[in-house]
Amino acid sequence: MVPQFLSLSELFISKRKPNGVVAFEKGKPVDWETFSKQVAGLCVKLKREPQGQWLVASTSSYAFAVSLCALWQTDNVAILPSNLQPGTLAEIADEYCGIVGDYPFGNSKLPVLIPTAFSGRHWQWKRLDRQKVLLKLYTSGSTGERKAVPKTLANLEEELAAQEATFGGRLGDCAVLSTVSHQHIYGLLFKLLWPLCAGRPFVSETPLLWEEIFSARQSLSSVCLVSSPAHLDYACAPGKEKSPLGCQIIFSSGAPLKKQTVKVIRDGWGLSVIEVFGSTETGGVGWRIQNGRRDSEYWTPLRGVSVFAAAHDNNRLRVLSPFATASDSEGWYAMGDKARVFMDGRFLTNGRVDRVVKIAGKRLSLDDMEARLNHHSWVNRTALTVFARGNSGRRCVGAVIALNRRGKTRLGKIGRLAADKKFRTDLKTHFEAVTLPRYFTYVDALPVNSEGKITRDVLNGLFPRAAFLEAP
Repeated sequence: MVPQFLSLSELFISKRKPNGVVAFEKGKPVDWETFSKQVAGLCVKLKREPQGQWLVASTSSYAFAVSLCALWQTDNVAILPSNLQPGTLAEIADEYCGIVGDYPFGNSKLPVLIPTAFSGRHWQWKRLDRQKVLLKLYTSGSTGERKAVPKTLANLEEELAAQEATFGGRLGDCAVLSTVSHQHIYGLLFKLLWPLCAGRPFVSETPLLWEEIFSARQSLSSVCLVSSPAHLDYACAPGKEKSPLGCQIIFSSGAPLKKQTVKVIRDGWGLSVIEVFGSTETGGVGWRIQNGRRDSEYWTPLRGVSVFAAAHDNNRLRVLSPFATASDSEGWYAMGDKARVFMDGRFLTNGRVDRVVKIAGKRLSLDDMEARLNHHSWVNRTALTVFARGNSGRRCVGAVIALNRRGKTRLGKIGRLAADKKFRTDLKTHFEAVTLPRYFTYVDALPVNSEGKITRDVLNGLFPRAAFLEAP
């Protein structure tokens, strides 16, 4: 039987059964009594430290939950960086006064607290202030520009309540297992905060490989899988179509799922995939379950969310949502997606608005060029990135191409330079010469970050440093 759904603000002042399972850590259940004692112990420790913004980073989702709850009970703000690379942390080093987590931070000059190292019985639990900003997520987005996205407790609570109202009946009391990180908004909500409020246990570990899912679920009779297109596409590739036994339902977010992937999961596994569309800034915007009918490709707005397509702005999708903090003067947030909105409120997305760039003064649609390359007879999938070269700061295009079998064969025969020239020649029929990719790199599959997304930082990491230092 599923416990009563509780809001984050009242989580610790409401009664939960002491022996109710919160999480599975390394296959062993952790109950509410143990969880609340560890949160209390960390609260006592935090009260002896500076108050303010604390960076939270943990490989364990359970330890991460302890960290968040203790920070919020002690009136601190949790900061979640876009990634844990040294350069990223250095850029925001002035934003936090300490670190909570089990991630190895080396010789940090700031206090570093291990969340599960403390335990206590005595702490005066309180109702949290819904209007207070308790969380800041840093995101690089598609442009690579890092920015802080503040979230009030009300933003989080409204979205969690919408998730439970919309999807809770499908999950029942199943445990939650995720292949995406809790360090980002999708994983944070679906893997950690939603189960915590709903009283569903979550698996603390995050399996990075599809094969690890089967050992991670241990002896759990039923699980909800929170995943991403990258993981699901891999699992549904020819020869790999192995369904996760005991899985009741699947969530996916980060990009639209391929029709073939949906078909394998639907027809081969006998499961539904709930796709969620949104962003760090807006939270969840819409959802859909593709069932083979054309109208199932439409997105349905989540409860409380309104959308419209701004005709004067290239049909840019605008969102009015209680989950979003950033907005214009009337409360609407402009996303980077083009859309068509129907009379019943449902909508279809149609590419990005913000992927038009200037190269040597010439406008270039990265979506357009990617589409051309994706239709090439050698190509499985392509992603383009733009970076500045050397001291001149001149912008150029880099192409990351996942070749198909034919492409790999041709690359082996003619070599990289000839392959590069072939792609440029073919593109030249549609694009001006100065806008063509200057650098190419060939991969087996497009790389994704821990959120299952393809970002500029991830793509740029595939190019040699010489490309950035090249003389003008």
